[in-house]
Amino acid sequence: MEIIVHSSRSVKPNYGDRSDGGAVAASVEVVHLSVFDKISYDEYITGVCAFHPPAPPNHILEAGLATALAVYREWAGRLGMDGTGNRAIVLNDAGARYVEATADAELSSSVVLELTTGANLLSLYPPSCDGAKELLLAQVTRFRCGSIIVGVSVHHRVADGHAIWAFLFAWGQATRGVRIDDSIPVQQRHDRLSLFAPRDPPQVKFDHRGNEFKPHVGDASGGNGAAHAGDEVVIHRVHFSKEWIMELKSQSQAAASEGAAATARPYTTTLQCVAAHLWRCITAARGLDGNQTTRMRIAVNGRSRMKDPRVPVGYTGNAVLWAWPTTTARELGRQHIRETVELISREVARIDDAYFRSFIDFAGSGAVEKEQLVPTADSLELTLSPNVEVDSLLGIPFYDMDFGGARPALVNYDEYIFYVYAFHPPAPPNAVLEAALAKALAEYREWAGRLGVEASGNPAIVLNDAGARFVEATADAEFGGSTVALLSTGGKVLSRLYPSCDGVEELLLVQVTRFRCASLVLGFTMHHKVADGPGMWNFMVAWGQATRGVAIDPVPVHDRTSSLFARRRERDSRVKFEHRGAEFKVKPRGEGPPASDGVGAVVRADDEVVVVHRVHFSREWITELKSRASQGAPSRQYTTLQCVAAHLWRCITEARGLHGREATRIRIAVNGRARMVRPPVPEGYTGSVVLWAWPATTVRELLDRPLRYAVELISREVARIDDAYFRSFVDFAGSGAVEKEQLVPTADAAEVPLCTDIDVDCLLAIPFHKLNFGCGPPFYFRPGYGHAPVAGAIYVLRSFQGDGSVDAYVPLFRRTMDAFKKCCHSFPMTTTTGARL
Repeated sequence: MEIIVHSSRSVKPNYGDRSDGGAVAASVEVVHLSVFDKISYDEYITGVCAFHPPAPPNHILEAGLATALAVYREWAGRLGMDGTGNRAIVLNDAGARYVEATADAELSSSVVLELTTGANLLSLYPPSCDGAKELLLAQVTRFRCGSIIVGVSVHHRVADGHAIWAFLFAWGQATRGVRIDDSIPVQQRHDRLSLFAPRDPPQVKFDHRGNEFKPHVGDASGGNGAAHAGDEVVIHRVHFSKEWIMELKSQSQAAASEGAAATARPYTTTLQCVAAHLWRCITAARGLDGNQTTRMRIAVNGRSRMKDPRVPVGYTGNAVLWAWPTTTARELGRQHIRETVELISREVARIDDAYFRSFIDFAGSGAVEKEQLVPTADSLELTLSPNVEVDSLLGIPFYDMDFGGARPALVNYDEYIFYVYAFHPPAPPNAVLEAALAKALAEYREWAGRLGVEASGNPAIVLNDAGARFVEATADAEFGGSTVALLSTGGKVLSRLYPSCDGVEELLLVQVTRFRCASLVLGFTMHHKVADGPGMWNFMVAWGQATRGVAIDPVPVHDRTSSLFARRRERDSRVKFEHRGAEFKVKPRGEGPPASDGVGAVVRADDEVVVVHRVHFSREWITELKSRASQGAPSRQYTTLQCVAAHLWRCITEARGLHGREATRIRIAVNGRARMVRPPVPEGYTGSVVLWAWPATTVRELLDRPLRYAVELISREVARIDDAYFRSFVDFAGSGAVEKEQLVPTADAAEVPLCTDIDVDCLLAIPFHKLNFGCGPPFYFRPGYGHAPVAGAIYVLRSFQGDGSVDAYVPLFRRTMDAFKKCCHSFPMTTTTGARL
């Protein structure tokens, strides 16, 4: 692959028609480096991001860069000196470097493989930074297939990873024409000295020599990091599957066999476990002497740790220190991985607000100058042996970096969903199940296809018969009460009963697990873009029918575009309802990436782990709940779902302890099969026909008013999603407004937990008795989760006790769950004072 550079020029800030442009340019002459900037690496760091076509033209990217530089002026400045002779960023608007290049290749998997091992990587970001004056250098490389790679070289003294990402995010916003959030005052954005000023008197509670600072020893090239002559550094990309990481975390969280060590342990992050494993492997591979000391250096982000004062949102500089877990090569090799993880976890936790403030006081005390100390972040070191350094990018939301490439206006969740069914013996052999699956796939070809695009560039399911995944497994246990108890709480045991969706292309993955008692468990992993719950259910029933040798019924209907969901002719098109905020939302404006701790995607204390609780409501309890919901309106008959959903909404809101004036919503799926009548949806339709009702109120109204208020609110909003609403949605989605306004679906699988809202999926109407593989209907069912359950996303289904009772699977943060358990079986009073006013 050859990379050809066509142009290289300076891009300066473009203040456009901003009336304050000149004032902004003159308001701050220099940005004084903070103590965190001064100890950061005095070097450029690089990275590349690849984007699928269609990508914006180069001149649009260049214009977006100029707009972003008008807000983030430091990247258009130069390193220099302030009036007192200290190093600073001079805001002279001298510009950033912008390079245009092309590649004579497709951006294929083989090219990506080359990039992961280092070959050709250097040619995808601006040529050598040696001698560069710019603090930001960006290169846009276009491939023959229309893909682009954006490569950047950025100076680490200007910003840390979080702030660098915030700028790249802003560049994407500017390219798409979305306004960058520049509401933060210029002085606050660039004031790095007062924010990190030392206390008077200083309070240096920790030793910072050897961590952030070290003695100056002259030529660093021959020190600890000297490389051996002839040594060549090569890069190897290690891929850890979800299952492998789960097993690693299971081992690292395993309690000691007895004694006090068996007490509950703090939550360990993926990074801590993987870092511990790599540290042990690298140390073993190096063949170090057992007595030799080895350290790991892990960056810790002060944004989530400094409390007094807090680091403001939008801060553009560095705010990072390091944890230094230390041991000997012998101890590292012979200790259990749990001990290594605990060592890392303990050292990371030690870098708290008090440590950050102690560092600021030490750096400002004069000791650094008096003792001629220099930063330990020394870019002149050649190798780190016997130590390792870990930079975590797990918290970087790469999906938010968007330069305006086309995104499909789809409404359903772009994710997999998971189901587990258990059947009593005798069950058919695996070979019979596999053969029947092949027959069912011949009728439901979409499940054997792949997601792709049609000739016009719209997303589609490609019917290429590439196949579904069929997994065979066994379990060394009986499927009894203890197994059911484990499955009811979710977690590792449950996730091992259905295939992982990480990195897969298949739209359907099934796992057949046989237990010692001969019970059969079928686990389904199914892509939600292919079908909704009823559509998936029809396929499962068809597989069972094929296994039993009976005709498939209902006959599948595959046509998704021609007449059923076609937009009405222009003169008949009627968008009668507002679909912005319901099915579609405006892409978030002015929002940077969420703060990351630097030591994992999300740093969670034990009480911030999402746990699942199965709530069982007896038939008698539900009858009493419905009676109370009808008080004052005896003629109204509310459904089981409406009453149970209202009760759970109130209980969860009370348990969360929300402020009385906060808004709260419940999202309830509404099936269009029973609502669309012009024309009706065929019984065997294989796709998705679901929209959502969004009952909304305030916490105070929800908790202070009778249960009937919440039930009636839900009933009214669900009834509103009728045939007219569905037809209005079809017309709106086909009107061009979604593309013009750059709207995206509200069904966002990447969203954070539902902090004030809840989401209810109703499975009460699923006819489980029809799912029969020759051994009768299932005696157990359990919805599964992807990487983790989402707090507030609830499943409601008929209990398999067959007595009219109902089960609800409720995921909540551990800190909320105890309060929820106390109220979930209490009948609601007429009023409550649970909301904080």
